[in-house]
Amino acid sequence: MEREIAVIRPKGVNHIKQAVTLTATYNIKGKEITLTSHGDVRQGNIDEGRGDIRFDGSLTTENKIFGQSFDDVEEQIEFWSNHPMVENVNFDPKPNSRFTIEIFEDTKAKKRAKTVSVNKVVSTVYGMSEADRKDVMYFFKQDPREMSDDDITLVLVDIVDGLLISEPNTTRFLDTFGSLNKSRVAERVEMMVYVNKGITTGFVTEDADKFYIGDVLIGKDEDDIALFFKDNPQMYENLVRSLAEGGDETAYNEAHEEEATEEETPFAVRIKWEKLYKKYKMKGKFPADLEKAIGRINAHEIVNGLPITK
Repeated sequence: MEREIAVIRPKGVNHIKQAVTLTATYNIKGKEITLTSHGDVRQGNIDEGRGDIRFDGSLTTENKIFGQSFDDVEEQIEFWSNHPMVENVNFDPKPNSRFTIEIFEDTKAKKRAKTVSVNKVVSTVYGMSEADRKDVMYFFKQDPREMSDDDITLVLVDIVDGLLISEPNTTRFLDTFGSLNKSRVAERVEMMVYVNKGITTGFVTEDADKFYIGDVLIGKDEDDIALFFKDNPQMYENLVRSLAEGGDETAYNEAHEEEATEEETPFAVRIKWEKLYKKYKMKGKFPADLEKAIGRINAHEIVNGLPITK
């Protein structure tokens, strides 16, 4: 039993008012290729019995290709796919094309692949920490500072209009945050997250698609910026420390990674001592030097007969 294998349609809407003909002959590398009315592909231009397709708005706006299997019409589909005036809807656009061909199996395969990719994106995002999800927002040039974690998650993977649900962001996310086991990818992702965070704080500025720290041009794209920081590591350290001093968890952990323990990140350690500082209602601002802060807290505990916090 025959079934629909593919369909050819004119592009645009003008064909509704005016007939359009897709000629079944074209030239490839100096050779004329022709499709006969019976679906056979031949070399040379055949004047009669050619399989031209005429689109008339009063009759039809599409031409379907039927066969018992793809193999039955493979030669015919290949002919139309190679036609300079016909582009495949599932692949890259073809300049100056006036018609499209949709091969239904390709469409199904593309939808299946998208479903797999979207599911992977969603599961990856939900498996992240809150800080990691914020980093994803920064990577895609979104400012999450005034957003709750629930709102961030919706922005990223809402099934209708989530930032990561549509291309090119789906593939971009999987190639970056989905590939952080590759050190080069992880370093590049971290760098651009910090750069975009720097833009929100004003440490980095963007003008005419170029990025600056102060008056220093650091590059116009990721490759430029990566090369700049490789040659100027102190500038990168300054960026990270600026973000850390502003309270960014990821940057703080990197700037103080030597203080990390297996149980706690440096940021978590600092937060613990800040909470104690507030709990004891100690005077003055929490010291920037964590060791000094710990000393003051322990002294307060000794004076007041409290257990010494380690």
